[in-house]
Amino acid sequence: MMRPKTMAQFVGQSETKPLLSLELATGNCRNVAIFGPAGLGKTSLAGVIANTLNREFHEHIASETWTPEWVTDMLLDLSIEGYDDKGIPGPGAKKHVVYIDEFHSCRPSVMDAFLRPIEDSHVWKNGLPNWLSETTYIISTNYPEKVPNALLQRFPLQFNLVQYTDEDMTKIVRANFPSMPKAIAEDIARRSKGIPRLAISFGDSISLYKGDADTFFKLRGIDEHGLDSRDRKYLEILEESDRPLSLNTIASCMRDSASVISTMVEPTLIFKGLVHITGKGRTLAAKQARGKRG
Repeated sequence: MMRPKTMAQFVGQSETKPLLSLELATGNCRNVAIFGPAGLGKTSLAGVIANTLNREFHEHIASETWTPEWVTDMLLDLSIEGYDDKGIPGPGAKKHVVYIDEFHSCRPSVMDAFLRPIEDSHVWKNGLPNWLSETTYIISTNYPEKVPNALLQRFPLQFNLVQYTDEDMTKIVRANFPSMPKAIAEDIARRSKGIPRLAISFGDSISLYKGDADTFFKLRGIDEHGLDSRDRKYLEILEESDRPLSLNTIASCMRDSASVISTMVEPTLIFKGLVHITGKGRTLAAKQARGKRG
């Protein structure tokens, strides 16, 4: 996958790029929280920030096994070169961007361990304060409600990435597969649910299969709108119901977990305008429209 290096190369996300570009134009960047489903470019955007600021980029995927001590040691490891014991930078002192994906996976004690470094630029080690190097913290998650408000408030820049238009998806596919025929690139873009990571995966497979996109999508059970068997099953359940259904009811009918359905299925169906979430539950958009007309 060809990751963008500059904001100009980062396609789409028209509601995010202008403000972030304005921030980066200052030569600095405050802490950033990025929300949205997997595959929309959260890691790529974090990398663009680090590259634009000319800072060292440190990428981590949060884990339940992390401890507060691990956080302290990780941050201290970045603060050795070029800084004195009060955190004052000398010639050649390095600056950093620390990016943590799936931040909601951290235990509460680990989230708390980030508060002091983010707020006061130091950590405690062996009973003494240790100053940290200049660092921009970036977290990403598709479950922002699992991150304490006290911590989220330390991230003045918060962006919610959304699924991409077919036009932007085509640009991404063609940038990654420049020799691919335009018609195939457009077909991949249309069937990729507005998710760049999925489009790149489809493109890799179709390139491996010598460009036979029709056979690939047929074998995968992906229709011309990008819906797969799980998406169609979800829609069938709602079609057969005479009332709105809760997420748990739908998940039970599909024999899957509610978290999987809410993160892997619903975003696409909502994005395409096929499903509405109301106070009473999930309903087909067409059914809701018929109810209003009646």
